[in-house]
Formats: sequence, C-alpha cells, structure tokens
Amino acid sequence: MMFNHVTGDRVYLGSNQGLMYVDVSANNPAAAVVSSSTTCNVALCGKVLDISNDGKQVVIADNVSTTSQVYIYNGSTGAAPIDLIIPNEVFTAASFSPDQSKIFILTSTGRMYVYSTVDALTSVPIATSVTDIKFSADGSFAYLAGNPAPTAISAFATCDARPTVPNLSVSPDSAFVTTPGVPYRIFPSPDAQHVLVFDPENGSIDNFATVDQIAPLPYDQYVCGGPPPLVNIDPTVNFPAAAQSYNLGQTKNFLPVLGQLVADGTQFIVVARQLPAVLIFDVNQGTTTSVPLTDPLGGDSLDQVGDTQLSAALNLDQSGGGAGGNSALVYNSDAVSSRPIIQATINTPNNAALPGTITATLTWNGTAGSAQNFSTSGMTAVLKALARNV
Repeated sequence: MMFNHVTGDRVYLGSNQGLMYVDVSANNPAAAVVSSSTTCNVALCGKVLDISNDGKQVVIADNVSTTSQVYIYNGSTGAAPIDLIIPNEVFTAASFSPDQSKIFILTSTGRMYVYSTVDALTSVPIATSVTDIKFSADGSFAYLAGNPAPTAISAFATCDARPTVPNLSVSPDSAFVTTPGVPYRIFPSPDAQHVLVFDPENGSIDNFATVDQIAPLPYDQYVCGGPPPLVNIDPTVNFPAAAQSYNLGQTKNFLPVLGQLVADGTQFIVVARQLPAVLIFDVNQGTTTSVPLTDPLGGDSLDQVGDTQLSAALNLDQSGGGAGGNSALVYNSDAVSSRPIIQATINTPNNAALPGTITATLTWNGTAGSAQNFSTSGMTAVLKALARNV
C-alpha cells in the first residue's frame, strides 16, 4: 500500500491479481480496481513502488508474471499503462524525479534502470545490496541506499545517472556515508540537505546532511537540458563519513509497517508491527515520543508486567521427517482488566526447514482463546516470533 505524500487523496494497493486504489477524500471511500481483467499487463499485477509527486502516476513492479515487467500507470487519464518488459529481474524500489521526467528503478541483480520521457530506457551498474532510492528535494540527484556497500548511502546524478563525486575543497568530502545498520528506507528532508534513514535492525533513526554544490532550486523545477547554466550539470555531493544514530527506545529488529517524514521535515512517524504504539521522532531534538494504541479487542494494550515463558521447548525440526511438540504459553501478570500483547520466541534446533504454519493457543487469566495460525513465510528460520492479543 502506498499513498501520495503531497496530496494524500489517493491510496494505491498492489496485489498479485492487479492494482487497486481508494480515493480517501470521497464521501464513501471504497476500493476500486484498475481493470477486471485477469491478464497481468492489463490488471497491473505486482507491488506499488512509488507515486509521482503530482499524485497522477504510479510505478508497479510485476515480479509475478513469467517475464518481469514494470508498469507506469496514469490514474488521471486512464490511458493504457506504459509497459517496460525487462526479463530476468526482481524490482525492489523506484523513485520519480520531482518533475516526473525520470524514474530510477532498482533491481536485486545489480542494475538500476532509468526510464525517461524523452530518452530510451537504459541501465547502470549498482551494488546488489541496494534497498531504497529517493530523489533530493531539488531533483538534481538521487540518494541510493545500500550502495556501494550494504551499510552505505551514495548519490547518482539525475541527468546522466552517474555516481556523484564530492568537491574535495569542501569538508566533509566523502563520496558516500556509512550507516550503523542496513538502511531500510531513506527520507530526504525538504531542506534539500538533511536525510533521515530508517534502521530497524538497530531500532534507530540515522541522520546526516550533505553539501550540494548546485544551489537548491524550487522543489519541482530542476530539469535536465534546461536553460543555462542548468544544462545537464552533474552536482557534486559531499557526504559525511558516518551518519548520526538516534535510538528509538525500542527493541532491535522490529518490523516496520510505516515510516513517514512530515511535510516540514521536523518529525518522523514510525509504525511497527509488534509495537502497540506510534513513535514520533523529533528531528531537531533527536528524541522520541511514544503514543500508545488502543487494543482493538477491548481494553488497553499493556506493557508486559510479568513473565512470558514456554513451558517446554518445541521441536520444529523437519529434518527427521516431521514437526511436532507441544508447549503451553504461560503469562504471569499483575494486570486485571486489560489484556496484554503476548510474544513468544521459539528457537529451532539446527536451522532446518520449518512447517508453513505454527498453531498456538494463548490463554488469559485461565481462559484459553481460540487457536491461532501463525505463518512462517518470509521469516528467519532461526527465530519465530508469535505475537497476538489474547
């Protein structure tokens, strides 16, 4: 799911069956499909990677079809989408330039594809460890997370998609910045210099500032081939050697659902899957405020005040031909009326294959709830976390 961060009027939802959208400003918002066709290049199957700044265009990565493709759909015209057929690729991220003239598309195979409204599709080599890409506020270059190393962020010029270089007469003078952990998502500030980095591996927000040798321009007016002196000029971009890290006060390796920099760049909002709160990070102060969420099942979600333990180890090792074992999840709590979130971490003996689902029953004050099925898809084979309201 992705919404336009400028207008916020429309939310796009990608799926293996096709693209959907919701006009949230309507009197009765409801999901609609782009097409009822079951053909992917018509229904636009895949994951939404980015929305243009004017809210009219969306990029969808089709990693579902036999031949990998990228669709560019214009929701304001309803015209047939642009279909970029790029075989044997897995598309991971994309970003529109502020003027919508270019799209940088990342893949897991070490290529960045450059779509242009005036030039032919081309590609340049990048690291296979890339995770995200975002254009600077003035549009003269793009930040590339996970390049040239997994814990680094560099820049590529907009006009010719070449790696930028620093101005060695200006300090700091690094060609890229090193981050404490793998940069999951990057969020350039509207001031065209500061950048926030979402680092769930360390439970932190990283922050750094660049020095750009092209004077900042209005948000949507940087163009390639524009009037002198702004004709295909690659900016010099100076990075500090390392980013500054701010702990969010939560556990490491949390699963982010949403990260959003507010419009003026002063706050960063974080929603994570296993945190019963919204985190608001103050960019200027480097501090975090936690806003608790109400338990949708009734009562307030409480911090754990007792012990959560498995009464016996589970044997989830399938190497012997099957998976089995039983264990009660015991929670000792002083809470009376409100129901806490219970989380249990299950260790597997030897990193072997696991069953597709784990069935568990959680008990609150002696009353067993209904059995819950927990999917193991996409999770590490070493640790399995189960978290539910009882």
